[in-house]
Amino acid sequence: MTTPNPQFQPSSLLEVVSASTLFQSTAIRRRSCGSFARLDSGRLLMAFRVGTAAVQHNDGAVMLTSSQDNGKHWEEPMPIYAYPGWNCLPMGGIARFTDDFIRLIIGRVIVDRSLGGDEPFNGWYISSIDSHD
Repeated sequence: MTTPNPQFQPSSLLEVVSASTLFQSTAIRRRSCGSFARLDSGRLLMAFRVGTAAVQHNDGAVMLTSSQDNGKHWEEPMPIYAYPGWNCLPMGGIARFTDDFIRLIIGRVIVDRSLGGDEPFNGWYISSIDSHD
């Protein structure tokens, strides 16, 4: 397993305080498109995409997890959106309006590498999931 080693440009206004692998697994997974929100209680919510290979395929699922201790420990991620044959991902991420109204913008695309370019999509769909709890 590779140890994370995030780095910023020397002129960056940000600094890395600590880095760790959140969800260790022996399976090859591609995690991307992370989105965060902090509730008034301090609870952190994180949505992200996970796929079954090191490169992006049409098998991504949107996962949701949370932390009660400022990100030191995270709940086991649970899938909240998947569509067979499509690459599902948080399209706009988590939008926190209030603690009892959170919206997650989700979507799906079909990746078609024969099209070329940076985003070779052959189809797309976007929607949202609202939570009032």
